[in-house]
Amino acid sequence: MHLFRRNRNQSTAEPEGKTCLRAEACLSGRVIPMKEIPDPAFAEGILGSCIGIRPAEEEREVLVTAPADGTVTRCSETGHAVGLACGDTEILIHAGIDTVQLSGKGFTLSVKEGETVRTGQPLLRMDTAPVRDAGYDPVVVIVITDTPGKAAFTERTEIRTGEVLFTVSLP
Repeated sequence: MHLFRRNRNQSTAEPEGKTCLRAEACLSGRVIPMKEIPDPAFAEGILGSCIGIRPAEEEREVLVTAPADGTVTRCSETGHAVGLACGDTEILIHAGIDTVQLSGKGFTLSVKEGETVRTGQPLLRMDTAPVRDAGYDPVVVIVITDTPGKAAFTERTEIRTGEVLFTVSLP
């Protein structure tokens, strides 16, 4: 597995084959399709196929949870991103657009590299006030950076924590 290797197997329909990973929404909010994520690296799929979830405007503190069982492979120094190995699929959870510029302000990690996590376990907290005050978008982007299978993302426009966000199926 290679964190940040581009996944070219994206679909929005239910994939054919055996489902090998069912990932849940790691927060509640409005679903943002890949092409509408306000960052070219994500919108163009440079890091892999992805989907975003934008928390509600009134939501100040956002708890971002593990979308699936896995092992933490990376934690950003600024606390805004976590990488997970979930079986043969690697996932990057990135909180906010350009939030690395905040140098950690508004972010608190709940995990460390090498830790095993369960679906729904807290990964990080994001205080949206410093993010919005700095003019950044608090959308949380969930990227499939590497997978041997085919991904299918939800077609919903709103999602709640724990609902199915995407599946990965093997042929």
